[in-house]
Amino acid sequence: MISLYHNKPQIIRLPKHHLKTEEIKNINLDQYVLGAFSCRKKYKCGGVCIYISLQFSAINLENYHKEKDFEICALKLNVQKYNFIIICIYKSPTGDFTHFRTQLGIIMNDLHNTSNEFILCGDLI
Repeated sequence: MISLYHNKPQIIRLPKHHLKTEEIKNINLDQYVLGAFSCRKKYKCGGVCIYISLQFSAINLENYHKEKDFEICALKLNVQKYNFIIICIYKSPTGDFTHFRTQLGIIMNDLHNTSNEFILCGDLI
């Protein structure tokens, strides 16, 4: 939080947060809400989340989540006349790249329309 104090980003994304669902829900970052997250249930580490200080809409991508292969969360922002979909994604180095690529393509097609701009971030190696 000390390093964030001077910069005050409006969005913080964390791939590989290493937290369980009950742990991440108890994290309190001043001026931010947990906008979207995904946690592992079977394996250790991993997980993705987005903290945000702006108005947003949740996007449920839970059905696409597969531990190690495709860990994802997303939210939608409306800033002035623009719609942004922010996607935070993680693929473990031992994950299945073919599954990752296929799922990402499906999600991008499902969410794509002429009024959405995408911001894709995370750890994809």
